[in-house]
Amino acid sequence: RGARLAGSAVDIMGHVERDVLVGSSEFALGPGASIGQDLYFGAGTITLSGDIGGDVQGGAEELVIEGTVRGNVDVEVGTLVIDPGARISGDLTYRSREEASIPAGTVEGAISYSPHTGARFFSGALRNIDSLAPLAAFTSIIWKISWYLMTFLVGIVVILLIPRRLAGATMAMRTDTGPVAGWGAIALFITPIAAVVLCLTFIGLPLGIIMLLLWGILLYLAQLPVSLLIGHLILGHRKKLAGKGFMIGALALGLLILTLLRTLPILGFFVSLVTALFGLGGMVVMERRMAQLRRDNADLPTP
Repeated sequence: RGARLAGSAVDIMGHVERDVLVGSSEFALGPGASIGQDLYFGAGTITLSGDIGGDVQGGAEELVIEGTVRGNVDVEVGTLVIDPGARISGDLTYRSREEASIPAGTVEGAISYSPHTGARFFSGALRNIDSLAPLAAFTSIIWKISWYLMTFLVGIVVILLIPRRLAGATMAMRTDTGPVAGWGAIALFITPIAAVVLCLTFIGLPLGIIMLLLWGILLYLAQLPVSLLIGHLILGHRKKLAGKGFMIGALALGLLILTLLRTLPILGFFVSLVTALFGLGGMVVMERRMAQLRRDNADLPTP
């Protein structure tokens, strides 16, 4: 199978049967590793110590060839280094700032060199980056789908375990918008500041770390009541938010809409901010209501 890879540093230490397309700051094909067909790249530093069954094409600031290339090499680089133990079965065509010192016998085909200016090099690098755009888009889509499914699974578990609390936080956003926004602002902004202050003290360090961890978990869970509210309003706002099946369906719809909205440029940031603000606020107001209810029940005379 082929591979489409992206990241800060990418290493291949095994065998890839078909083509490899890679975009990274650093890429290395380790000794003993191999690519069955062609390699296409756009990167800062490339080190090829393994075996490549096809051609090598791309752009990089530095390209080091130490292994075997059974096809042609056509690259645009800042610096080209070919190890005396390297072997290129086809032609070598390269454009760089300076002509490379190529050991005798390393290239079986023709060698073609042409100098380039900085502008030409960067335009070539941009072309290689553009070629990776479909890979970046595909990776982004896969990540968003995975994030949606993971969050939806968490939501199902929350609905099954504490449906009343989730429904209470959702309804609080509809009935007490002002208090929800106020408590949400406190939970979103004041809590992490207080936790950091505690971390700066020796005695309060454990408590500060625990607060930050809990704040992070609640910040993640804040999207659940907001998603449930969106789905409830669409599926039937007059219908009582009860029944785990209905809640799961409303969550699935609302979370999908929320996920799509957060992908929008600029607007997505404000959607995430509002989600965190009202989601946290809804949970705080719900817990305050339940605490008050417990106190009221405790005050009732025992028959």
